[in-house]
Amino acid sequence: MYSSKFRSLRPLTYVPEGLKPQPPHERNPGGIVTMRELAHQNRITSREKSSVASRPQSLQLPPIFGPSRAREQCPHISLAPFKVIDRAHQPFDKARTQRSLAEKDREVPDMERTLTRQRAKQEQDAHHARHKYAQFLEEKRRRVQEQEMVSSFSQQHNSLGRAVFRYNTWRRENGLQ
Repeated sequence: MYSSKFRSLRPLTYVPEGLKPQPPHERNPGGIVTMRELAHQNRITSREKSSVASRPQSLQLPPIFGPSRAREQCPHISLAPFKVIDRAHQPFDKARTQRSLAEKDREVPDMERTLTRQRAKQEQDAHHARHKYAQFLEEKRRRVQEQEMVSSFSQQHNSLGRAVFRYNTWRRENGLQ
């Protein structure tokens, strides 16, 4: 009888094809040699790949020629258009440089004004912090003074109350009412 845990399990009536017992494969001695050769080939190719990957790859660039050498190599190409373009761009480059210098000169007073404002704000913040701290100290001093006054009043009141109590006790004992 099955336990309650295994009640829903039923014995297998159908065995799939892959689960049926198979006869052992026949070993072919030539197959083993081929596998060894394949493994050896794989090791060789992986070594080659790792050695190629570890070497830095260099890119073959064409040689750079000077102007005279370039004319010899390509006599039909004229460099005149490039010179014209370069001359045309020179005033623009010069104007751009002057503009950047002028902007820097304009930025200096702005930076000085900004620094002045920052310093003034820092001084103002420091003054405000000192003022707040002084107020805090004054408030603390006032609280301490009030505590001392309350303590002194309580001591005097207690002392006076004890003296009156002793006096009343003395009068009762002496029958002086």
